[in-house]
Amino acid sequence: MTLLVDTRVGSLALRRSVSVAKPAVLLLKHALRGAEVVVTTGMVLQDLLQGFSGPTAKAEIIQRLATLPLVQPDRNDHV
Repeated sequence: MTLLVDTRVGSLALRRSVSVAKPAVLLLKHALRGAEVVVTTGMVLQDLLQGFSGPTAKAEIIQRLATLPLVQPDRNDHV
């Protein structure tokens, strides 16, 4: 199975003030530890970088998402 990390789940996973018991965050943690393929898109990365402020947050986001392959959606994906 391939799991796409979208902006909402990425944001929840990166926020310190959100309980890690959220179902979406638990599913992501499980997928990252297991055999599933976890991917994201450049647009999601950009959204996350714009949603958090400060150089420390930026560096942390880049570091954490660096291990995820970026998929390039095509026209049909958007349609």
